[in-house]
Amino acid sequence: MLAAGHLVPSYLPEDDGDLGALCDTVLAVQKLKLPVHGQVLAVHSGHFRKLVADMKGNKASHENGRMVIPLDDSVSVDDAVLMLSFVYGKRIKVDTADEASRLVSLGDRYDIPALLRLSVSSMNARPNALYFVRPQTGSHAEPCLDAGHWLAITDRLRAHPQWRDLAGLEELRTQCLWTITKDLLLNCDAMPGKESKALLSVLDEHGVSASSVGEAAIALASFGMANWRRERREPYQTFVERHLPDAKRQCCEVLRRFHRG
Repeated sequence: MLAAGHLVPSYLPEDDGDLGALCDTVLAVQKLKLPVHGQVLAVHSGHFRKLVADMKGNKASHENGRMVIPLDDSVSVDDAVLMLSFVYGKRIKVDTADEASRLVSLGDRYDIPALLRLSVSSMNARPNALYFVRPQTGSHAEPCLDAGHWLAITDRLRAHPQWRDLAGLEELRTQCLWTITKDLLLNCDAMPGKESKALLSVLDEHGVSASSVGEAAIALASFGMANWRRERREPYQTFVERHLPDAKRQCCEVLRRFHRG
């Protein structure tokens, strides 16, 4: 896999022919060098487009005839290869929530809109996989499926003028808020009030905006135990499960009104 500090370009199309030999740029990441094509990066990334233009005539930024672009220290080799696999079209499908989360970070950092669109779309395609209250079934809960984690991501993207109108972003945000509300509704009968509040405070730890925390609290309060107390004809969890479709419609309407207001 490694040769003289270079990574074999597995992210290039398999039938690349002489494509690898035509690489005129390398990405320096974690002491390794990944051969790439500057113009390919420039087409897909506003960040790299500017760097390629700025560094083109700067011989100090070249090594053995190739432009050297250093990536941030926080970017791993695996992250860089993942990013390039999508940039070059070697991959077109995001397989896991962990990949989606990493690609969102890379797409935001390096101004690659296609990575953001693919990641948001992949999460919208699996809305029922999200959770907020960790499942108690003994099964492993993937951290990157935490609705609080994705709500923080959507908040960050919505705060960026370039990404706030990204296709599917509001759909994902609403699904996150509903998942948080639903999980708290299904579990609050077994939780003291303080524990429910503590779970909402976890959103702050994820980096969720104060506005979104408020929306989650309002949506929860709009349904909650008050409705059950008015009926008291069945166990609370059975009541909530029976009314989940109505609760989702009610929650979404509350969120829409809050948004308009």
